[in-house]
Amino acid sequence: MSEVHADLTELLQFAQNIKIAVNSVMATKNSIMQKYQQLGVGWNDKKYKELGDIVQECNKALNNVLKTLQQSGKYVSTLAKSLQEYENMSLDRTRSNDTSIVGFLVNSVVNHFSTNVRLWNEQLEQLSTRLQQLYRQKYGGIISEEKINRPLCDTVSYETTALFRSRGMEGGVLGYNDGFQSHIAVGTGHELQTTIHENLHQLSANGNRHGIIICTSQGRSNVQMNEAITELLTQRTLGEQYGPDYSAYSDNRDAMAVIESVMGEDTISRAYFQNRPELMQQMFDSILGYGSWEQLSEAFDDCLDCYPLTRSSGRTRRDDLINRFVLASNTRSGGNENWNDLL
Repeated sequence: MSEVHADLTELLQFAQNIKIAVNSVMATKNSIMQKYQQLGVGWNDKKYKELGDIVQECNKALNNVLKTLQQSGKYVSTLAKSLQEYENMSLDRTRSNDTSIVGFLVNSVVNHFSTNVRLWNEQLEQLSTRLQQLYRQKYGGIISEEKINRPLCDTVSYETTALFRSRGMEGGVLGYNDGFQSHIAVGTGHELQTTIHENLHQLSANGNRHGIIICTSQGRSNVQMNEAITELLTQRTLGEQYGPDYSAYSDNRDAMAVIESVMGEDTISRAYFQNRPELMQQMFDSILGYGSWEQLSEAFDDCLDCYPLTRSSGRTRRDDLINRFVLASNTRSGGNENWNDLL
């Protein structure tokens, strides 16, 4: 990464030199015009007019130089930004495809001219307005106004699949959010759902806290439960536009909907957006006993494991815990004791 840093430093210096050159050309232009106008005070004959033609042609030439410099500055800045992103990529991600600096930069340039990327970027303003209204109505008082009002164009980055994969993303990943920026692959057919999903992750991020995820020295817990809530809220946000199931989180999403039917939308929303998993944990453990929540969290995680037997075991344990939770909750509240499994 030190070699990349060296290239980035030189590129930033080059961008600065372009800015200096632009300022110098503009100063020269202004100086020529100012001196010509000063001459006109006592000199207004044929030669003065001929000089004016020369000054005009000179200004045209300088304008062309300015245009070239400014355009070059724009592309150099874009290249520097891409280099910075490459340098900041996490080294522990599993890399796929061409993740070399050359491959990354080539993909960045192609991304800049992509029609699909441009078309999705053009939809951001309208989508942002729609989401702001919906989130304010549904989560006002839970999510801060500052977060709700932040336009999507400030935080969403649509990318060609090639650029997205060159960041080290695996084939099944459609997007990711680091708490500040959403990177979303185009050409997947699920750009809208992914945009909402990743935006919800960002809205639930506060510093180093993300949704209901808990980080300890032993690792992270509630990871797949957090994804399940995110996908549940994505489905609810889009309504009919959500379309057919597309996500690996769909099964866990439906399981989370059953939990929500007991806990209530407000509890789930506050736990998720305000990073308060204890709201859900205390309610679950109070019904099934201490430690039940941890068992549920592990079961949700196992449901997305790479090994089929672990996935099958995870679903069985998850469904059993949730069914017992719902039944016990209904019994406590005088509900139907002959309740049938929801899962």
